[in-house]
Amino acid sequence: MNKVLLNIFSRWTRFLWIPLVVMMHTPLCHAQEVRLEAEISSTKITLDGSLQLTLTVYNHKNAEPIVLPAIEGFDANYRGQSSRVSIVNGQYSNSVSFTYVLYPQKTGQFTIPAIVTEIEGQKYSTQSISVEVIDGSAGSSNNLQSSAATTLKDQIFLVIDPAREQLYINQGIPVKLLFYVTGLEVRDIQYPAIEAIGFSMDDYSEPKQYQKVINGRRFDIIEFETVLYPTRIGEVKLGPATLDCNIVVRGNRGNAGGFSGLFNDDFFESFFDRYEKRPIKVKSNEVTLMVKDLPKEGQPSGFSGAVGEYTFNMTVSPTKVKVGDPITVRMTVEGKGNLKAVNFPKIPNQDDFKLYDPIIKEEENKKILEQVIIPKTDQVKEVGRIEFSFFHDKLEQYRSIAQGPFSIEVEAVKGGDSFNGGALANTNIDKQKSQEDFGEDIVFIKRDLGEFKHKGRRNYNSWLFYVMIIVSLGGWTAAYIYYQKTHKMETDVRYARQMLAPKKAKKGLAEAQKSLQAGRQEDFYNSLFKTLQQYLSHKLHIPVGAVTYETVIKKEKVKGLDVTLQAELKTALEECDMIRYASISVDASGMKQSYDRVEKLIDHFERTLK
Repeated sequence: MNKVLLNIFSRWTRFLWIPLVVMMHTPLCHAQEVRLEAEISSTKITLDGSLQLTLTVYNHKNAEPIVLPAIEGFDANYRGQSSRVSIVNGQYSNSVSFTYVLYPQKTGQFTIPAIVTEIEGQKYSTQSISVEVIDGSAGSSNNLQSSAATTLKDQIFLVIDPAREQLYINQGIPVKLLFYVTGLEVRDIQYPAIEAIGFSMDDYSEPKQYQKVINGRRFDIIEFETVLYPTRIGEVKLGPATLDCNIVVRGNRGNAGGFSGLFNDDFFESFFDRYEKRPIKVKSNEVTLMVKDLPKEGQPSGFSGAVGEYTFNMTVSPTKVKVGDPITVRMTVEGKGNLKAVNFPKIPNQDDFKLYDPIIKEEENKKILEQVIIPKTDQVKEVGRIEFSFFHDKLEQYRSIAQGPFSIEVEAVKGGDSFNGGALANTNIDKQKSQEDFGEDIVFIKRDLGEFKHKGRRNYNSWLFYVMIIVSLGGWTAAYIYYQKTHKMETDVRYARQMLAPKKAKKGLAEAQKSLQAGRQEDFYNSLFKTLQQYLSHKLHIPVGAVTYETVIKKEKVKGLDVTLQAELKTALEECDMIRYASISVDASGMKQSYDRVEKLIDHFERTLK
């Protein structure tokens, strides 16, 4: 009877998985946008050579081979297709590539036209690609001609790409330096050095790396980005930039240790190939930028040259002081722009204060000034109004932000003390006595002798002292063990899962026991199966969904399991699945037998699986 039910259940689940798999993969296939790209092996070939054209359809696995249009100057031959599937960071993507070989029929400059195909009623097109065919000597191999046709400058180069070509003096301009590589293995890439006379420059941000097809060729691109600020007016040249790196090239083979006759074979020639690094300095283009002066119209009187988008804040504290007490003035300029060129406004009514040199520091997108001022008289009532002005480069307007005035209360010093040169000088103190009473000029360290103790008495002679040491050591040991355990639980996933397995299994069995007592068959077998499945998942460190009899029995820890227990495990897993999905009625004694079986298995695994 059990065998018949198992056969029915296995056939039923076989058909169940088909729609589930289709449902799981269908949204993934269409999660990415469908696109079509074309790339070629070389943009310059000889008449007796050939080139490879690859058309790739992304994110549509059922694409059909694409029929090429007539291409002037070439004959085409279809070579086949290949597919690729990848899942990166949970994003599913696939591609189908169709390969064609193009044979040139005459020399000249030709264009592979844009290739259009229709996928599910939507048309997709590639970019056109220019190809040059030159005359070549007969008998030369295609590889030799292809490598000769492409120079090193076509395979590796550096480009300066400023965000714009016209800007104001001291206005920030984002500049990208794009490092292109194709068909080469490049190592030890350094940050580019750019010739920027007449500019100040921020540090490079974290480089970005990606690929892009340009005129039919796929390039690896590393993007370096920085911000430059022009410091002079007129035409200012930017660049060239240089970048140092190493390219990996094949070195001389030699004769494989002198046995040229013995090793004169293609296999040994390939085996003894040597690759070495060749240093190379890549140089970029030069860019000319037009730098304009800031407009005079509407320029505030206190403007000091700040260009960008800023906020300005100022605080004064404390506001209640005595004559001669310090007050801290704090100014903060925050925003986008060249903070190195930002100058803070001066404090007004400076004659009322003694000013100390300010401390200026820069943080990310922020510049802070802190300055100590000291009021000279009690007649000072405020720190005057301060205005910070800047030129908003996007709006092309001057903006001013005012702070203050800040009211302060200055109290005169009692006894007629006055402020004199930054220090308080007491003018009403009598002349110091020429003679003093004995002892008045001495400051005693200790005036009270304190409690007396018997000679020879020490704390370490007391039994309580040693009890406290033992308790302290015990406390430190317990705290260290607790820390090690909690730290391992947080950092070692496998250990944490194994430690939590019995606790979760006990909780799951308790839920199953409740369902058993209430006679809820479906809830009982769901809880029982879930408990056993999660317990084995935690103990054996495998995904919950992958817990089956076959996967569990293959684990190294379970290989020595007794044959009887193997049968019990198989029965427990299959019985739970069968009863849950096949709507089979089981009496209370059968449910109790299933519960005892799972409890016995968990108890055995808990004692044996460490």
